[in-house]
Amino acid sequence: MVNSLKTKPIILFLVAISLFLAFVCLYKQKKSNYSELVTGLFNRISTNKISGDTSRVNLLNKKAFDLRLTDPGKTILIADSALNIAEKINYPAGIGEAFRVKGVGYYYLNNIELSVKNYIEALNYFRKIGDLRNQARVYNNVGRLYKEINLSKALFYLNKALSISKESNEDELRAGLYFNLSEIYRKKGDFKKSLYFIEKSNIIFTKLKDTTYMIMHLQNSGVIYYGLKNYQKAEYYLFNAIKQAKKRELNKILVGSNLTLVAVYLA
Repeated sequence: MVNSLKTKPIILFLVAISLFLAFVCLYKQKKSNYSELVTGLFNRISTNKISGDTSRVNLLNKKAFDLRLTDPGKTILIADSALNIAEKINYPAGIGEAFRVKGVGYYYLNNIELSVKNYIEALNYFRKIGDLRNQARVYNNVGRLYKEINLSKALFYLNKALSISKESNEDELRAGLYFNLSEIYRKKGDFKKSLYFIEKSNIIFTKLKDTTYMIMHLQNSGVIYYGLKNYQKAEYYLFNAIKQAKKRELNKILVGSNLTLVAVYLA
């Protein structure tokens, strides 16, 4: 019995490593022919008779952003296509958004240098046209970048974005900012404040029926409750996150939730 208890943490650690390696393999297997993907998108745009090149840019930018969690490489490729069209028709808002979405793609690929470069380009275009809403979105993205290296700067940019978002009354943006603020306070060890902001964000995302963020809420809630040493609630949220992430092939959430679940069992 004693030997069994001693080997349990080792087994759980090996399970965690196996899950990580499985994720890497799955990610490599999912890489496809990017040119075919873009061609297919343009065909669908043509079939749906979407009027105007600006609509094509907007649709491509949205599609690119939606792929950020499942395949950030495709996010960058499709955003590049949107950028090329937007530059040809001199569409500053589309150019700025394409740069922002590329920055997001590079962020999820852990390429901080190129992420920052694209965010700066995006910010310049949004400033030129006086687009405060999208400036706030870029500040939000920059805040996410800083969360790994400087929590004070992360809070500065997120609060700056939050101040702008209140003026524009943009629900989706504000929900994202609450979500990111929750992560920062969790990293600072203020789990109660983290829980407060994650719940505020989830109320809005549930109203907007944003499934991806609702699943991310489950994962992050599990992590917060783990920090609060409420292992029963942590297990509940993480199990639900894993279940929902599997259905939508959100591999990063799936791996992260499994790793935290291992930590819960070890605790």
